[in-house]
Amino acid sequence: MATEMEQTNIVQSPEYEEEAEFQDAFPTGGPLGEKKNRTWADVARVIGNEAIYERLQSYWEFVGATSGFIAGFSFVVTTDTIDFPYGDGIVITTEIREILFGMFAGLTFLISLCATLFAAILYSALNLSGQENAVWFAQEFW
Repeated sequence: MATEMEQTNIVQSPEYEEEAEFQDAFPTGGPLGEKKNRTWADVARVIGNEAIYERLQSYWEFVGATSGFIAGFSFVVTTDTIDFPYGDGIVITTEIREILFGMFAGLTFLISLCATLFAAILYSALNLSGQENAVWFAQEFW
């Protein structure tokens, strides 16, 4: 259990004040009590240029890296030959399985490659706009 002094330090910390300001700016609970979704534009209005710039940069780095890994792995899987040892089923034959596998793996590759390119474009656009225009960037594109 926290002592009275520890509770006072928590209340007076800058992180707590920032979170309280954020909660005041965006009260939770819609008409049915559900939480409201916050967009990057909403967050940008509260936390300022420097913080939103760092958060957007790290977010798009993460999206780009993750989708790049998925694209790479799906490319490796797509170019390899797959054997379907179970033979023909009642509805799906081996030929249809091969076609479906190729279609889904190819779509996975294309979608993740597009996500990688989109993340790279947004990351570079954020860098070009600069830290002083990060709030404008978030409000303009979200």
